[in-house]
Amino acid sequence: MQLTAFLLQRGEAVTFEEIRTQLPDLYRGSPQSVDKKWTRDKGALEQAGVPIRFVQGGCDGQDGYLIDARAYELRDLGLTRDEAAVLWTAGQAAATMAENPWREDLQVALRKLRAGCRDLPARTPHLMVRHGDRVARRSVAGWLEQIGEAVRRRKRVSIEYFTGSRREVQRREVDVYGFAWRRGVWLFAGYCHLRNARRVFYVDRVRSLRVNRKCPSEPDYAIPRDFDIQVFSRQQPWDYWVHPPVEASLRLAAPIAPLAGQIFPGARLEKRPDGSAVARLEVRNLPALVRQALSLGPDAELLAPEEARAQARACLDKLSARLAEPSGEAA
Repeated sequence: MQLTAFLLQRGEAVTFEEIRTQLPDLYRGSPQSVDKKWTRDKGALEQAGVPIRFVQGGCDGQDGYLIDARAYELRDLGLTRDEAAVLWTAGQAAATMAENPWREDLQVALRKLRAGCRDLPARTPHLMVRHGDRVARRSVAGWLEQIGEAVRRRKRVSIEYFTGSRREVQRREVDVYGFAWRRGVWLFAGYCHLRNARRVFYVDRVRSLRVNRKCPSEPDYAIPRDFDIQVFSRQQPWDYWVHPPVEASLRLAAPIAPLAGQIFPGARLEKRPDGSAVARLEVRNLPALVRQALSLGPDAELLAPEEARAQARACLDKLSARLAEPSGEAA
């Protein structure tokens, strides 16, 4: 803030030597440490939306650094009334989440949104706050804050992660590309060095997390241009990488066939003359698909692969045996 205030007050290009002279408490020490501090401060201001520009031959012919006060004014958001209302409602809901480490920042952003969109309500609507285990929520909030820092600074994280399919905790090194909120849980996605591939992780399964502190001003990785967090935040349980991909197909009876696209997003659908439909999709977690199919009852039939049909029969046989047991033994 001292640096920003100084450059704004000057309003013209200022050499680094003059900056260092005028702000001695900020830039003291060896030339190497001063250079690192200067690079880090410029990067921090850039990320905060306050760009420092280097100009050659300013108004007095002097090379130096300046901040253009007009470069970071709050611009017209260009939102329609309905768009602003949707954004406002979503923001208010997110602000009630106790585990959200950016609640205060979000509330500031919402006040700015209200200032820019006069049709929004003057008061915050009452929204129900989710209740849960306070210890778990504090842990999630802590992980999220560190994950957000890792994404912002592009620093690798080391985590201990609980894998449900194997019931074990593994250490992973992850380049975090992004994070999202989906179906009541937080998740993050990125490149897993253990699997040598992109993976998705659930924050509530993290048992420990540490951000790489080496060379804090230097990024450990770059986020690929083709990365889209929505690809991971919209994943279904049968998309989780438990085994190599296999092709699966299901027949959905006429009563639920019109909903096939919603039940199995992304599946290739083939409508049948009798009103039924066949859904074909690539699966990386076959047991999850089997559970989904069984939950639909007689209106869904697994057609392939045979392994899925065998798993379904095994589940039904086990259930049938449990129901056949005397009530005392079953208890």
